[in-house]
Amino acid sequence: MQHFDLIIIGAGPAGLSAARAASRRNLRTAVVSREPAGGTCLHRGCIPVKALLAHAGQGCTDWQALHAHANAATEKMAHGASSVLANANTSVFTGDARMLTPNRILIALQDSAPVEISADRILLVPGSSPAFPAFLPQSPRILDSDAMLSLRELPSRLVVIGGGAVGCEFASLLADLGVTVEVVERAPRILPSLDRDCGITVAGAFTRRGIRIHTGVELVSANEENGHLQIVAADGHVFDCDAALVATGRRPATDKLGLAEIGIKTGPRGEIVVDNAFRTNVQGVSACGDAVGKIQLATWAEASAEAAVAALCGEEHSFDGASIPSCVFSCPEVASVGMTEDEARARGLSVRIGKSFARANGRAVATGETCGFAKAIIDNATGQLLGASIVGLHASEAIAAAALAVRNHLPADSLIGIFPHPVFGETLSAAIRLA
Repeated sequence: MQHFDLIIIGAGPAGLSAARAASRRNLRTAVVSREPAGGTCLHRGCIPVKALLAHAGQGCTDWQALHAHANAATEKMAHGASSVLANANTSVFTGDARMLTPNRILIALQDSAPVEISADRILLVPGSSPAFPAFLPQSPRILDSDAMLSLRELPSRLVVIGGGAVGCEFASLLADLGVTVEVVERAPRILPSLDRDCGITVAGAFTRRGIRIHTGVELVSANEENGHLQIVAADGHVFDCDAALVATGRRPATDKLGLAEIGIKTGPRGEIVVDNAFRTNVQGVSACGDAVGKIQLATWAEASAEAAVAALCGEEHSFDGASIPSCVFSCPEVASVGMTEDEARARGLSVRIGKSFARANGRAVATGETCGFAKAIIDNATGQLLGASIVGLHASEAIAAAALAVRNHLPADSLIGIFPHPVFGETLSAAIRLA
């Protein structure tokens, strides 16, 4: 049996980051993954969806051509992901892993007989899979995000179940491609985890584009009739469509790892329970990324893996997940970091709010992209930037400055004057001036 210093189960963003961290420490490392390096983010999430969004936004409406472009982008990035493992000098096993003991793994290899390997330390980063509400029947017309990317032909009418980041991105994409789209969200607004102004602004922009938004709606059943779907709400309203996209979140992909057999604690959704250093209740076994059921972002997964490997090696490593920005690549774009206004006030903090609109920004006016704003949440006592939200042109780029300030507990005024002119990021500086 081969023995390693560290076994990493999973090769998504967290697994790749962990492999790099292990290589820097000269650990003899094995990586076990059921799919090619890169995980959901690369193969069925961030990269292909953003490729589709970018080219649809540029006017391409040929679904097959868009697919070809997305596949090319994914293939190119996949070579890079494989190179990460090669450069980290890892031993890669392709197959399904199952824990036999806290330091021994059985791998059902895809092309040969099962093997066992062992290690002093194990890091679980199996990622996540789309969640599927229990009331929905199995049907080729009811799709998760993975299936949506595999469609050969687009439906004429689509209901998106869930108005979070994934739902909004697909709604934006498909509306660009001429699909009649309705978004149904159970919460009072779309993008419910972000600052309320983000959801309100995006809902308005979507409505102007012809996307119908339904919030505060509880769906209870669905059935097929005459070649199309009928999705029924608790109040009796029926949504008629040709297909539905389920975008109600993701669940940790932990059910086949044998965690219960060796006593690793999990939560109600299968999430692995960990402490602040990403250690499980079993000595020598840690977990991070999507599998711990906290924030499902590639950047969060990468940073958590750095911290987890350091802790497994007995090192101190700080982890500040709150300063990692999140983005929604819809049209308009949305980006956020740190506290929202509601969160700050709920904590009893005395804050002042600055908000600047895109219609007053030179770059936005020059390009005709005047939907959006920047919002800054500033601590009255310290002047520190506690959080920021940006909606509009290049929001995902502009948020990086705010993330740096939040992570380093900088005063909000430190962001005044750091943007060139004219760029959309100047809305952030303007928001701080107006606070």
